[in-house]
Amino acid sequence: MKYIQLFENFQDGSHSTILMFGPQGVGKSTLSKELSKKLGMSIVESDDVIDQGDWSSEDTWSKGWSVRKKNEFIGMKKYLSENLGKRVILDIGGSHGVWDGAMLKEILDMINDYPNRFLIIPSPNEEENTEFLRGRLLKRELGYHTDNVKYWDAVLSGDERFGVKFDPSDRKEFLERIRLVKSENKFRNMALSQRNSSKERFDSLSKNPEFMVYTNSPDQKFDFAMNKIEDYSKFFIDTMLQSGVANHVIYNKDKSSEQLMDEVISKLVL
Repeated sequence: MKYIQLFENFQDGSHSTILMFGPQGVGKSTLSKELSKKLGMSIVESDDVIDQGDWSSEDTWSKGWSVRKKNEFIGMKKYLSENLGKRVILDIGGSHGVWDGAMLKEILDMINDYPNRFLIIPSPNEEENTEFLRGRLLKRELGYHTDNVKYWDAVLSGDERFGVKFDPSDRKEFLERIRLVKSENKFRNMALSQRNSSKERFDSLSKNPEFMVYTNSPDQKFDFAMNKIEDYSKFFIDTMLQSGVANHVIYNKDKSSEQLMDEVISKLVL
C-alpha cells in the first residue's frame, strides 16, 4: 500500500515512466504485471502494438533478426513517443530492446532522459543464462503446441464448449471454424493439417530439441526442422548490456517475485 500511495501523486514526466527490457522468456512481463499491482500503475506492452512484419514466408523467417529489426524499428519509435513521460510501465518485448548503429542512436536519444530503465536477465553467468532461457523457450513452445492441438481437436469434433471462456472475437472465429469444418471438406482438411503439424512439432521438440544460436552473421539462415528452436538469447543479452538501453540490471534467477519487486523499487529514481 505504501508504494501505491507514493506513486498516486506522481506527475507525468521523465521519472514517471518505467521501462522494462529483457530477452525472450526471462519473465519480464510477469514482473511488470506484479509491479503494476504493487505501484498502482498501468502497463503498455510493446508486443501488443509493434508490427513485427510478415513471418508467413520461409524466406522472411529464415533471415532472422537482420530483417526483423527493420520491420520493428518504426513501430518502436512510435511506441516510445506515445508513452514516454506518462505514468506507466513499458513492457518492452524481447527483440524490441535490441538495437545498434544509427537505430540505437535514435532510440537512446529518445530514452536517455528517463532514468528508470531496467534490464532483466537471469544471471551474470553466461552458461546459467543459456540454460535458464532455453528451458523457458522450450516450455513456452511445448505449451503453445499442446494448446494448439487441443484447439484444433475441438474444432474437428465440433466441441463448442471448448471456446466458452474465449473473448467474443476469438469465440466468434472458433465457432465459424467449426461451422466451416462441418460444411466443407477442404476446411476439415485444413484444420486436420494444422492439428497434425502442431502434434509433430510437439513430439519432435519433446524427443530431441536443438537450439539454433543466432550469430548476427548476414549469411546465417535458420531452417524449419520440426525439432529446432531459434535461440537469440546470447545476442539479445550482449547487445542490450553493451548498448546502454538500460541503466539498471536486475538478475532474477533464484529470486522470488517479492525480492525482485523490492529490488526494482529500491532503484527507482523519483
